[in-house]
Amino acid sequence: MYTLKLLSWNIRGIGKVEKHRAIKKLVVSNDVEILFIQDSKLETVDVKLVKAIWNKAADNFLFSPARGLSGGMVTRWKIKCNFVNLYAPSDASDRKAVFLELANLMNATEGISIMSSLLKSWMI
Repeated sequence: MYTLKLLSWNIRGIGKVEKHRAIKKLVVSNDVEILFIQDSKLETVDVKLVKAIWNKAADNFLFSPARGLSGGMVTRWKIKCNFVNLYAPSDASDRKAVFLELANLMNATEGISIMSSLLKSWMI
């Protein structure tokens, strides 16, 4: 049976080298296949940073920039899958509507679908 290895971390800022090392240690020691980082607090993410936290070629990554001093997400993967790395709305009814819509969308796609958020991470 295949076991998917993923790491989802609300890092609260990824600018310091110590955090790069901590992420890389977890990624390497657990052979992580998908990495979701929330709250990077970075407006840009480049290949150099991705290599610093992954230790492999940085072909497959996406980022969403921070707005001022909040937010920012980085997603890195080495397998083919469908995924969502999400900051969920703080209002409970809005959050539920977003998760239901995403679940319906992900159930309609083929292959492995993964959703990660600041609240919970799970596989559908």
